[in-house]
Amino acid sequence: MPLSYDQREYLRQQGANINQHGTIYRSGASLPYTKKLEVASAYSTERDAAGGKRPNISTIAQQCGVSRGYVRKVEEELHEFGRTLQHDERRKHNSLSNTGLCSESFSNEDITHEEKNGADKFALQLEMAIASGFFCPGDVHVLDNASIHYGGDNSNLEEWLYDTVGVLLVFLPARSPELNPIEQVWKILVNKLQRVPLGVMRSAGSHACAHAAIEILSTITHEEVEGCYRYCNYL
Repeated sequence: MPLSYDQREYLRQQGANINQHGTIYRSGASLPYTKKLEVASAYSTERDAAGGKRPNISTIAQQCGVSRGYVRKVEEELHEFGRTLQHDERRKHNSLSNTGLCSESFSNEDITHEEKNGADKFALQLEMAIASGFFCPGDVHVLDNASIHYGGDNSNLEEWLYDTVGVLLVFLPARSPELNPIEQVWKILVNKLQRVPLGVMRSAGSHACAHAAIEILSTITHEEVEGCYRYCNYL
């Protein structure tokens, strides 16, 4: 669907290239994250309506006023940084890598993504979290000392987060797992995983550990998380 004159001017100001049909080229990936989130939401809705199958790209492009190439770009990012844990049969060892952002606020939904992690992908996850309103001025963001948190473009992450959204970044003590609330949460997860009956695990097949972990982590209470922080003398 062609864009209006005002829409075209606005998108040009944001760095998009408009083609002769009045729509956005693939390079429209440089659009603000608000547009990317709009397309991602429409994609997810259409995919659910199609029973989990790949939705009609043209339909989404018309709904959001973007090119089909732009929708495909967002589709690629959804597959790479998707918030739903999905098993990939192409993985040789059926391994699962999952990272995420969680908040003590009831109003903020936790953000997770699957696949391999690096400094660049972690930076992208932070940018998407900011665009979605996950962070608020005055928040304190706590990270451990994984190299992806301070390597590459994240070398000035502390200043960038504070200058961009007013978020204070705090790194946990290096090599101090006993003082790391994240490690305490993992200890809770491991202890509860060990209590899952073997028969239940076997009945769930190759996805057993992932399914059990998701169920356990979703039932961890705010009181348990607070207890982890108090144990480490953070509160």
